[in-house]
Amino acid sequence: MQQQRMMFAVLAFAAIGSAAADGLDVKTGLWEMTYTTEVQGTLIPKAALDKMTPEQRARFAAAQQKQDAQGPKTTTEKTCVTEEDLREGAFRFKEGKEDSNCNYTPGIKTSTVQEETMVCTGEDGRHGTFKVESIGRDRIKGLYTGGGDSGNVSLQFSGKWLGTSCGGAE
Repeated sequence: MQQQRMMFAVLAFAAIGSAAADGLDVKTGLWEMTYTTEVQGTLIPKAALDKMTPEQRARFAAAQQKQDAQGPKTTTEKTCVTEEDLREGAFRFKEGKEDSNCNYTPGIKTSTVQEETMVCTGEDGRHGTFKVESIGRDRIKGLYTGGGDSGNVSLQFSGKWLGTSCGGAE
């Protein structure tokens, strides 16, 4: 579904690295990440909704109601984190990076906290803020909040280091 794709696009940044002056001081290797997502409204731009036929909008509204009734969704996955991930910037947005309508502004970037904001203009206008904190070298927690003209998403996440081998990563 669109909301799940948005969540995983936002989370494609899962790049946790080892100690560096400008990166999080966490271990490389296999991490288990847990994400809890709550969506209010829809993540489909208003312009796209306006192009739907009445029948398509009715089906979409019914599916949206069903999803809203389920409440926040929690997923867990394993991710491999490398030194290269750290060099490219630990825990950065990747979604929309090639979109010339998007502007990314770095915030705090220390060994324990990283922040970034995103503002995209145009027909698919959206915005978001991202913050991740290390809790020791083997645990992290964070929050992404964002949305567009039709809805908002809140994504809380946490991660724990499992080991140096990346076997079992998705």
